Amino acid sequence: MVRAACVMMQRDERVLLEPWLVWHGALFGYRNLYVLDNGSTDPGVLLTLALYAGKGVRVNYARPGRANYLRKGELIGAVIRTLQARGGHDFFFPTDCDEFLLLRDGGGVCVAPEALHAHLATLAGEARTLRIPFQFANDPTRPDHYRHFDFVKTFYAAGAFAWTDHGHHKDGSRARAGFRDTEVLHAHFHHRAFAEQVALARRKWHGSVDPDDKAALRDYVGDSMHLAPLLLMDAAQYEAQFNAAGAVHLPAIRARLAELGAPLPWPGLAKEA
Repeated sequence: MVRAACVMMQRDERVLLEPWLVWHGALFGYRNLYVLDNGSTDPGVLLTLALYAGKGVRVNYARPGRANYLRKGELIGAVIRTLQARGGHDFFFPTDCDEFLLLRDGGGVCVAPEALHAHLATLAGEARTLRIPFQFANDPTRPDHYRHFDFVKTFYAAGAFAWTDHGHHKDGSRARAGFRDTEVLHAHFHHRAFAEQVALARRKWHGSVDPDDKAALRDYVGDSMHLAPLLLMDAAQYEAQFNAAGAVHLPAIRARLAELGAPLPWPGLAKEA
């Protein structure tokens, strides 16, 4: 089995934190999970962090606040460089709390750790940036349905990592330019109930215009521009984005979480108070 480290920053992810920890702990072991807490205050989240730190998860509470969130890529990169220098890991995954690693299996997914490890073994020693070519993003209106999400994410074989950007999209290899596409995918629990989605977008916004300035948002190009359309929507427009056409039914993801003891409400997101 390969040894991989997952490095993630989060704040107050009360629905997704425990499922993320259990999912990736089952893949790689809790001692290979590194969480940078960005200043959580939710008592349930703090309890979860303490519980899983007791199981071996490495939790760093020294990076709270918006200034550190804006440095997410830099801070995650620093952890990976330290681990890489120490040796002992075959792969490094910079990631987010709403992203769950999967293996592509035809038009669907495979959730078995052995299958993912077997595929990763074929990528060992790759000098290029390894690419997760797309994600399956949750449909918040239909349980266990996902849509093709054209977001590229990256990870690295040992010895290749140099840096990562804020969203983990770009070529960050120090060893060789370019990408190698893989069969690794994400289930991306990107879509939440409208009010929560807007609140999260505001928290993540680091664009150069005021997120309350509708006129400026309509023409905005720059950092965080992918959040601008959401900040311009109302609830009806948000929900209208989701229809049955093109959705893929993937019940194995939540079934696996239930099996691991961290059941995920769908996603606790669509109707969550």
